[in-house]
Amino acid sequence: MKIDMIKIIAVLILLRGTGAYAQHVHDEVQKTTSDNGKMEQMMGSPTAEQRVDGLKVQLWVLSQEDHVKMMNASMKDSVRTKGMHHEMNCMMGMKHDSQEHSKSMKDQADKEKIPSGTHHIMIVILDSVTSQEVTNATATLHIMTPSQKHTNPELIKIKNHFGAGVTIDEKGPYALHFQITIDGKEYQSDFTYELK
Repeated sequence: MKIDMIKIIAVLILLRGTGAYAQHVHDEVQKTTSDNGKMEQMMGSPTAEQRVDGLKVQLWVLSQEDHVKMMNASMKDSVRTKGMHHEMNCMMGMKHDSQEHSKSMKDQADKEKIPSGTHHIMIVILDSVTSQEVTNATATLHIMTPSQKHTNPELIKIKNHFGAGVTIDEKGPYALHFQITIDGKEYQSDFTYELK
């Protein structure tokens, strides 16, 4: 009888601890998810931003070195959060497929491969009234270099933004022209970035 009572108390203590841990994990996941959803929180203020017909287009231009640092920090947060999920699932006795987990991590890493070039350009497209991300947009980029050369790097949609690796190695102003399409309607957004 005494041993049964000790077992019951031990189980109750374990369950109470699991609940507290679950709440901690939930709070951390919410915090990380919301932080990763906002480019400004992750990267600071945009290089430039512009309002166009009800849209707010935010632009970041950063060196590939800075982009790598930012991606590494983001991946560490992502791995930490996924690790907490995995640990919580194991504590709760939930089965998981480690091959599927590894595949999803590899797929995520493949999506976030760093493009070539000296710099990385990112844009986020927001509704200018609600500041909500516009998720159904497509975008293309046309760049004119200071020596009047034209390039059309491929913008890749990654999570909540579009990104492209570009070569910015001539001193002077670069004209960046974004063609954005949302539900068949086209928008133009033009920026200038100067390499000094």
